[in-house]
Amino acid sequence: MKALVTGATGFIGSVLVRELLALGHKVRALVLEGESPAGRKNGCGDPPRGSSKNR
Repeated sequence: MKALVTGATGFIGSVLVRELLALGHKVRALVLEGESPAGRKNGCGDPPRGSSKNR
């Protein structure tokens, strides 16, 4: 399964990314600009930075 996790640097998002990867899923992580890319530690590579807000 492919999954997009928004808020991947947050408390729940970082755990969710780790669990999905451990189960063998392909994960894309979205983090806010300026946030520390925790997705790198979880094996997501370099997560794209952005916002889900329409601005």
